[in-house]
This record gives sequence, structure tokens and C-alpha cells, in this order.
Amino acid sequence: MNKDKIYGIILGHALGDALGSPVEFYPYAHYTGILDTPIIRYNRAYGKQISDIGQVSDDTEMALILIKTIMDGYTKEKAVINYMLWANNNYENCKGNSPFMGKNTRNLFVAPKSTYKLYENRFNKYYNDAKIMEESQSNGALMRAYAHIFSNLDENIVKTDVFITNPSKLTCNCVYIYVSAIKMAIENKNKEYIKKHIRELIEFDSVMQVFNEASNNIFRNVTENKGHILHALYCAFWGLFQFDNYKDAIDAIICLGPEENNLSKICLEGKWKKNEIIVGDTDTNAAIAGALMGSYYGYGKIIKNPITKKNMDIMLNSDSTKGDIIRPLDYKLTIDFIEKVCMMYK
Repeated sequence: MNKDKIYGIILGHALGDALGSPVEFYPYAHYTGILDTPIIRYNRAYGKQISDIGQVSDDTEMALILIKTIMDGYTKEKAVINYMLWANNNYENCKGNSPFMGKNTRNLFVAPKSTYKLYENRFNKYYNDAKIMEESQSNGALMRAYAHIFSNLDENIVKTDVFITNPSKLTCNCVYIYVSAIKMAIENKNKEYIKKHIRELIEFDSVMQVFNEASNNIFRNVTENKGHILHALYCAFWGLFQFDNYKDAIDAIICLGPEENNLSKICLEGKWKKNEIIVGDTDTNAAIAGALMGSYYGYGKIIKNPITKKNMDIMLNSDSTKGDIIRPLDYKLTIDFIEKVCMMYK
């Protein structure tokens, strides 16, 4: 597998996450495309928490967990335990459960102990009929999905891992076509080839509609029900097909607001009221799109932009122990880890 593309996928994803995280929630940083503001969050138990600048969120950490699980020989039980260990966050100096978790992840993985049996109990409680299962269409399975490229897009692993958190056929199809696009990009297929062959893999009308919107530059309001997987899929393909470089695409995705031709207020200078600022799932959308564009352009091309290069350095040098949202070293993205991945899949 092309080393430049592996770097592009992993670091393109992580940088999208780092850029989008400070602007997703109140008190919303002003987005300039430069990684110079921390994540600020308010926790009921611990009050105001300020991250180190460049710190990533659950998007990056869960993708790393899935990569490591695949490298270690993927099984469902192994994946579940690894996700639960992450969620329950019983590490030195780490406060509470893992930060940034969505409701679905919290419901399934937070437990007194990280055991497969406790996960099964929670899964059966929350997904007790077929309708509820199919409605599980949040973007959690897609945020970690680029890791499936390291299983050679094994369909059984894809479905198994998606169904751990999102037992929906539509969600599974979204993940499969997204990782298929990454695979095509790694193989240096052009955008028209990707566009044509992804259409052949789409199984749902709603997915085809979103893909057509992204392909034809049709506006989509990604701020309504902002954690839905179709919004994230739109952002990934819109970023790939409507822009010719990583930076412009990521900036545009993060700045998507509720109205066509109007940027979200996070991207405009001024003093805005809290209810005037409406954003999408900025970190997850940018991370998912970032991995796809990283697979297409490669790392070397991405960092030719001096702002992106500086942002990348800030992210890689970020140290969570310098802030209030301390994370264990097990979930730290390092060049050494990426080199290990490259060696295993060369």
C-alpha cells in the first residue's frame, strides 16, 4: 500500500478532527482555517475544561482503536472490549468517561466493567426490534471507518464492526461505499472513475440522493439532525468532487451553515448570540472527509500548503497533559504508529 496515501488518510482524518473540534460546541471558537484555538467544553462534574491546542477528539481515537484491532486480528469481541476500555477511560489523570462521546456510544459502552456480556445486555436493551436497529443511522460507524482499508475492505469485518454500534443496513452501505472510494483513491483512480463506480455500489435511494447532491454541488443543510450519517457522507464526497485540494475542502465543510450561500457564523467575524450560531458536526464531518481526500491527494500534496503544514505540526505536537482534557498515551496518534502501519501494509 502506498506510504504517502497511508499518511494522507490517517493524518488527513486527524487534522480534520482537530480543526473542527473547537468550533462544534459553545463557546464556539472563530474558525479561520488556522489551528490556534483550543477545545473548550463544560462538564457537569469538572466544570470548564480547556484542551491543548491541536488536540483531537473521539473521531481520531476510535479510528486508531479500529486500526489496532484489525492489525491484531479482528474479532467482534476484541473490538467491543477495546471500544469499552476506551469509553470507560480508567486511566491515570483522566477524568470521568472518555470525552466527546455521542449518546449512542455512551449507551453501549459505558459500564462498570469492560466486558462483552455487559455490552450485549446494553445492545439488547437499546436495539430490541428491527425498526429501531435500522434507524441507527448516526455517523459513529463512519468516523472510524477508514481503518477498514487495512482489512482489505473485508465485507464481513465491515458489517460486523458497523453493527456493533449501528445495526442498520443503510449505515453499513454508507460505510462500504466510503471505504470503497478510499480504496479506489489509493489505487490512483480519478474522480470520474470513483464517481461512476461508487454509484454502482449504492443500495438505497436516500444514499443515492445524497451522492448526487455531493456530485452536482447541490446544497445540503447538514446542521439539521447534524449527527446523521448521510450528512457526513455528503461532506466527504462534496469535498472530494467540488474542490481540488484538501485545505479548501475542509474549510468549506466546517463552515457549512443552515442556509445556501451563507457561511456559518463561526466563520464570520463579529459578536454573535449563542442561538445565532448553527453548525454541523464539524469535527466528524471534516475528519471523515479528510481521510477520503488524504487517500486521493496523498500526504505530500496536502502539506504543500504552508497553513496545512503548520496545522499538521501543531496537531502532531499537541500534548493533552498540557490541558484539562487529558488522554492516555494509548490513544495518542504518533508518526511511529503510522510508520508501524506502513511497515505492516507495505
